[in-house]
Amino acid sequence: MSVAQEGKGTTVAAALRHQRSIHVDAPVERVFEYLADPGHFVAGMAADHHASVVAVNRAQDGSVVSFDVKYREMGRDKRMVMTAEQHVPNRRIAYRSSAGPLHVFTLEPDTEGTTLSYGWDGPRLLKMLDAVFAHTNTDVEGALAIHKKGIECAR
Repeated sequence: MSVAQEGKGTTVAAALRHQRSIHVDAPVERVFEYLADPGHFVAGMAADHHASVVAVNRAQDGSVVSFDVKYREMGRDKRMVMTAEQHVPNRRIAYRSSAGPLHVFTLEPDTEGTTLSYGWDGPRLLKMLDAVFAHTNTDVEGALAIHKKGIECAR
């Protein structure tokens, strides 16, 4: 999948390494509103990261410009900044991590709700480390399941 720039932010052009999709029983507007909240993005991270949002920087229109996240990895406390690269209402949200990866959510209406896709890609070294140690394709599936549950339970 290739991501083309739409909306505000910098140009995004990346083939996503890990991408999965899931059906969500909710309209795209509700799915987008849920995902636009940085706390929900962080809630989809693997539980062993103990991630939390520390601060959110918003534009005057209320959209997220960036947010700071604290988390644990390999027994160490870490921080990263997620910067919004795309914010296309009811279609796509993309965040670039200061750690390197690009995280992209895309939404497509379907006959009974929304098809939500999530994927990430990053620098070559990160992909190599992921292939050897992390195998985050399961994190992608887990994040989608968490988001699906959160959206569908929020009715």
